[in-house]
Amino acid sequence: SKKPHRVDITFHHERNADFVSRMDGVTRISDCTVRIQKDSYDAAYRYLRFVIKISNAFAG
Repeated sequence: SKKPHRVDITFHHERNADFVSRMDGVTRISDCTVRIQKDSYDAAYRYLRFVIKISNAFAG
């Protein structure tokens, strides 16, 4: 069986991690760090970029 691909993002501000942790597929693993887990590297990378864009736009 294939292992899922996992990407962790550590933000400078806790509010960004708090904001994006409400999104589907994002799990908060510490004050400033969240984890994205997807079935493929491509899906994980695309979602990583989306999460960062959203956090910059709304949680700034």
